[in-house]
Amino acid sequence: MRRIRITLPAACLIAAAALAFAGCHRSEEPRQSRVIVPRVPNDAPRGSAQSAPAGMLMAPAMPQPRITIGPGDTVLQVINASLRKSPEEEQVIAVKRMTEVDSPVRLLAVDVDPERGTYYFQSWESPTNATDNRIFGLAVKDLVGDHDVELVASGMNKDGKLTLDVFRRTRPPRGDELVYTPVCQIVADDIHVDESERPDSYASDPKNGESFSIDTYVRDPDSQNVMDLLKITYQWSPQEGRYVAGPPEKVPGEKAAQAQLGKLFNNLSPESFEDFLAGSWVEVPGDNAHPGHDAEPSELSFDSRSREIVLSTGDTQEVYSWKLTARTLYNSARIVGDNETVAQISRTFEISALSAISLSVFIEGDDSPERPTVTTYTRISDENTPGANGQPAPLAAPQSPALRGEYRSTVGDVVDFQYPRLVWKRSGAQRSAEYILFPLAGKTILSARFLGNGNGPGEDRSWVADFKEDKNPARILRTLTLFPVQLTVKGYGDAVGDTISLEQELDLRPR
Repeated sequence: MRRIRITLPAACLIAAAALAFAGCHRSEEPRQSRVIVPRVPNDAPRGSAQSAPAGMLMAPAMPQPRITIGPGDTVLQVINASLRKSPEEEQVIAVKRMTEVDSPVRLLAVDVDPERGTYYFQSWESPTNATDNRIFGLAVKDLVGDHDVELVASGMNKDGKLTLDVFRRTRPPRGDELVYTPVCQIVADDIHVDESERPDSYASDPKNGESFSIDTYVRDPDSQNVMDLLKITYQWSPQEGRYVAGPPEKVPGEKAAQAQLGKLFNNLSPESFEDFLAGSWVEVPGDNAHPGHDAEPSELSFDSRSREIVLSTGDTQEVYSWKLTARTLYNSARIVGDNETVAQISRTFEISALSAISLSVFIEGDDSPERPTVTTYTRISDENTPGANGQPAPLAAPQSPALRGEYRSTVGDVVDFQYPRLVWKRSGAQRSAEYILFPLAGKTILSARFLGNGNGPGEDRSWVADFKEDKNPARILRTLTLFPVQLTVKGYGDAVGDTISLEQELDLRPR
């Protein structure tokens, strides 16, 4: 099952619950427009629509509107699609009046007139519950499972709540123009559209398939615990022709997690979550890792001072300008970043704190053909990275050594650890690397990325690190044994190379 994740913060507990309970209702029929205008060529100016689109589902190259957009509106997103299953493509356009901060994002349906050939016209318009142009996504999806598509608009309102508006094609009062009616309008703290895998036969079978359900969460207005939630699931009702809310279900918070991350969970400001994220995190390989990540895990770094997010995978590094942090539930936030190299690429990071040292991360807006997945990251060990309670964060694994200084082997290797870098000396030569420590399958993994030089490219090496310490009043003897491994999507496997034993001896006798 694939989940579309939509998550945002709440301002008023009782209002949140009331909005979610009453979310899916028929509202006033949207305003319609029958003015026919000539098609705008792709290279024609668009007036105020020249502004770059913003949103979690932004494509690298946005189509041009096929109608003239009003001078007061800015185009947020454009989708070309065959909305009638005909050879002609129609358009859906999301616009907003940027001079009015609290004005709603509006959807326009652009129909085609085959008899006129080169003419398009706006056949329908409706406001959505979204007002924030920074976080908005528009999609054309078959949610109902009847081989037709709905318009799905997700975003955030002026109170910082998540919004979801679903519009379904309906019979027009006259003619055959594209006209839509709202079948689900939700405002809540957390919204998930559950996309179940339909069988391959669905595409050719005229029978209806499974309808996707919509899960929403709001904070429990009857509880003093910010972690206690109400879950409300919306199901498609063919009889009513709309999504209908089921009874609210109480979801108690976890007291153990609250004790561990109490400060973060009870301070719902964006700054609190940014402080928690500060530093570097490494992907924990497993069944939920990104497809194709067979070689090594990815790394995420958050720098709230420079407002940068860095995603590194193998030899690829993506740097994002940190535009926005929006708190969602007690343990979650949505972060929006724009690629600093390709400005048209935007990413939305849906992040949940699992513990003081682990995150679940869902990245949307990826132009990869693979579906996005939820990935677990663990904090990279660093004494200087604060935890949620303002104290130094615990090591990535309980038995991970805080490596410092030089370790030597009996065959002449010298490894100098100065986190996050090390220098490896052997036979008169030396190589520098950045390294990390993280837990995996009950072991501690040491992974190092050696820098390239004029004679060749860089190199990644990983080991299972076994650390022992023998201490007496006169000395401390530390032994670090490194077993070479290859990181894979399933964990790790044996790798070619020699096992290396390194020692560090500290003299404790007074001088």
